[in-house]
Amino acid sequence: REAALKLGEQQLEEAKKAAPALFAKPGDQFTFHVTYCDFDAIVEYVGRNTTPPQKADFGGDHNNYQSPDIGWLIFRNVGEVNFRVYRDMVGAWPISKYSHYEGGKMKNDTLCIPPGMCGELKVWRGWGECDADY
Repeated sequence: REAALKLGEQQLEEAKKAAPALFAKPGDQFTFHVTYCDFDAIVEYVGRNTTPPQKADFGGDHNNYQSPDIGWLIFRNVGEVNFRVYRDMVGAWPISKYSHYEGGKMKNDTLCIPPGMCGELKVWRGWGECDADY
């Protein structure tokens, strides 16, 4: 039992290193693994989505998409890079599916992604000090 507990603690520490965003607190900042530490591509963790999924109806010939599920992680852009770059990096398209909603309205300045898409996020500690391994 003691060995199993120790193994569980080790696995938790490994998970924190592999996907630190899953253990984030509001205000924690991250950079995407595919960027360089001296590149201003930073997002800030806001929290977890608590809004039930909604169908986004754009009318006409546009595709309709469902909004994020409860529990997805919400980030906002705090760097100088266009949010479109972040979406491209993690494949967070269409915007309606990967944005946070408040009061039934989509917030274009947010990125809302499922836990499985957070592995590319590395802790941002300042210029040249991120956890990314390039």
